[in-house]
Amino acid sequence: MDTYKNDIVEKKGYLEIPFRYSYGQYYPVFYQGLKEKKIMAVTCPQCGAAFLPPRPYCGRCFVDVNEEWVELSDEGWVYNFAVVHLPFVGQPTEPPYCYALIRLYGKDGGPELATDFHHRIDEVDFDKVHIGMKVKAVWADRRLGTIHDILYFKPLE
Repeated sequence: MDTYKNDIVEKKGYLEIPFRYSYGQYYPVFYQGLKEKKIMAVTCPQCGAAFLPPRPYCGRCFVDVNEEWVELSDEGWVYNFAVVHLPFVGQPTEPPYCYALIRLYGKDGGPELATDFHHRIDEVDFDKVHIGMKVKAVWADRRLGTIHDILYFKPLE
């Protein structure tokens, strides 16, 4: 005798989980920058990497970062990506959408300095997204100092 069934049993309900997130001393500068259409990062004094989101130490060298901020370009290239087709709780948008790791360039257009910046790719057929694709941020008209001030990145090619 089978002790289980193949039918899926579903219990609908609502779960509220209140929380507080403390983002430390670096995030206010980062978020204010977004409000002004600037992508601000902190740099490692040892290896020179810029960090997004900003953090107090270098994840590569394990040293304290500089207190000096650098402005990165709102352009970069796709380092990695995934096209999401299935819905799940907490998604930023309805599927399908493309979520990418974007390596931003230095403000002067020089080689990238930053760790990967996580954001969506849009205004492109997802079959044409590829590693190395150059992209640019699309900014919200009304910016509030949140990650949503960048609506998504679009291809430059």
